[in-house]
Amino acid sequence: MPFIDCEMSGGWGNRLFKYAFARKYAEQYGCTLRTSPWPQAHEIFGIEHETMPMYPNGLPEVGTFEFEQWNGRVDVCIRGDPQHGKHLIYTRADARRWFKFRPEILDLLRSVPTVEAAAHLRWGDYVTHGGFICISKDSYLRACDQYGVDRAKLVFVSEEEPSTVPHIDPMFRWKGRASDHIPGIGFLPDFVLLMRAKVLFRAPSTFSWWAAELGNHDRVFSPDQRGISHEGSDRGFQDVPFIEGNHAPLTEWWVGHSELRLRDS
Repeated sequence: MPFIDCEMSGGWGNRLFKYAFARKYAEQYGCTLRTSPWPQAHEIFGIEHETMPMYPNGLPEVGTFEFEQWNGRVDVCIRGDPQHGKHLIYTRADARRWFKFRPEILDLLRSVPTVEAAAHLRWGDYVTHGGFICISKDSYLRACDQYGVDRAKLVFVSEEEPSTVPHIDPMFRWKGRASDHIPGIGFLPDFVLLMRAKVLFRAPSTFSWWAAELGNHDRVFSPDQRGISHEGSDRGFQDVPFIEGNHAPLTEWWVGHSELRLRDS
């Protein structure tokens, strides 16, 4: 059987994009999917997958940006961030089937509340990165007023002030694994809070994009960055309008991003 390998680098949301794209591609062409080590796949979702061989025994590499050029090839290693509309070869039903929390994880997260409205603030390294915009808190509050959401009920979620629940240590590490750089599960309360919110205002972030796709919201709004500079002194904390839906691009400056309209089935 041919193989599809996938390099699982990056943060939580980036890895979900990579796995969903690679898994669907492998299924379409009758391949065995192998990934670089990604312990969350099993620990959180119960996904069983093979581990790809390490360099120099790996397969020829192909980049997601050039997807049109290698679409249909097998026995390749996929690298890059499949965050363009052309990469959405899977459906929301596929994603919800693959990314379903194990009962043990759901039990740990049982105390995460369902809030009326949540806003994801994606700041962190965006503050110093020249390619991203940090959306001001006022932008979210104005969006509440515009769309008839009670701003007094809006809960902000950010990595600067992560949510916590009992029994989930932000510094948790998988016992018995040699690598100490494997991320823990301390981000899960934030992710699940965003998933469970009745109304979600997402950030220009893969983290809250996936929370919107995997959750069951009444309404979702995303930032419309068209015409807003991301360079020089103009970038940083800016006022950005919101549009209804989860389809707005994660960035406007890179051709590797586009509208992301995931089909239901």
